[in-house]
Amino acid sequence: MTVHAQARPATAVVSGRAAPVASRRAAKRATYLAVMLDRMDDIAFLRREFDAEEGSFLLQVRCDLHWDREAFSRLEQAMRRVCAQQEDRGQLDRWLVEGYWYLANFVPSFTGHPNFPRPEPPDYYEAALERLHDLQNWFVSGCSPYLPEHVWPDL
Repeated sequence: MTVHAQARPATAVVSGRAAPVASRRAAKRATYLAVMLDRMDDIAFLRREFDAEEGSFLLQVRCDLHWDREAFSRLEQAMRRVCAQQEDRGQLDRWLVEGYWYLANFVPSFTGHPNFPRPEPPDYYEAALERLHDLQNWFVSGCSPYLPEHVWPDL
């Protein structure tokens, strides 16, 4: 799928002056990525995430040692929607199964290291890691671990 997004050039102001060209380019790139991700379907979005492409939650965790709360929220919401879409399928694409498995196993192990920065309250990370485990379970079993009326709290 090819996505064409027209993002307005970013204008960054630092102490009343225009920011250096590199800062404006970075802001423009971030705006482009945000627009592109908003327009992408969930399967394509998960492919980018599971491949740890630029701007993905996984790339930020692995390379930047940064847990981006907004990126995680986008990821887990897309994972939930795909779980619901794939629930009745008898066969699943291997790359999707591997992606769910990898996130549910790698993220807790990697971010559990004592030197991994955790600026959020501990309860947030516990809930987020439990969410990854629950989504992996739902995806591979085809059955949500919760009753149909369950409301997934925002993370």
